[in-house]
This record gives sequence, C-alpha cells and structure tokens, in this order.
Amino acid sequence: MALLFYLSSQTSLPVPGLFSGQDKIIHAVFYAVLGFFIARGLSPWQGGLSWTQIGVVTLLVALYGASDEFHQSFVAGRSSSGADLIADALGGFVAAYMLRDRRTT
Repeated sequence: MALLFYLSSQTSLPVPGLFSGQDKIIHAVFYAVLGFFIARGLSPWQGGLSWTQIGVVTLLVALYGASDEFHQSFVAGRSSSGADLIADALGGFVAAYMLRDRRTT
C-alpha cells in the first residue's frame, strides 16, 4: 500500500506508451499483488479462499483503490478515474480467484 501511495503521489511516472489502455493493465497488476497479500493474510497457506473471502479481498482492494483515486485527485498532473478503480478491483478479484479453494468449485 505504501508503494502504491508513493507512486500515486508522483506527478508523472516514466512509463513508455506501448499501447492504448496499458495503464489499466498496470493498475490491475499492481492491485492484484495487493489482493494476493490481503488474501494471504486472510487465509495464510491453509488451502484456498472461499467465495466469501474472495468477495472480502475484492472489496478491500476496491476500497483502497477508491482512496488512492481520491488521493490522486489532489496530485498536480494526475486525475482520478472510475476506469482505473474498476481495473484495481478487477486485479484484486483475479488474484483472490486464483487462490480460491478448488475443492468447492
């Protein structure tokens, strides 16, 4: 979370523009890492996550993403975006889903 906060505090980031929408993929990847760490905190190596835990991880990642987007709205040269928030939540969901308990699916 500290790294995400630091990065969102920068007025610009040195990321080469390779293709349209790459910022959404970057958001999803960084927030998937956050989702992984939250998921491991909820279920530390004791099997997979339940659907309830997947929902909790997704909600927590989305809430942090919303606070980060709010924070970015105060940084010069940055703006908040609903599409970024969706990418954040999707990244958290994908990470949690990959750690699901496969015995119940």
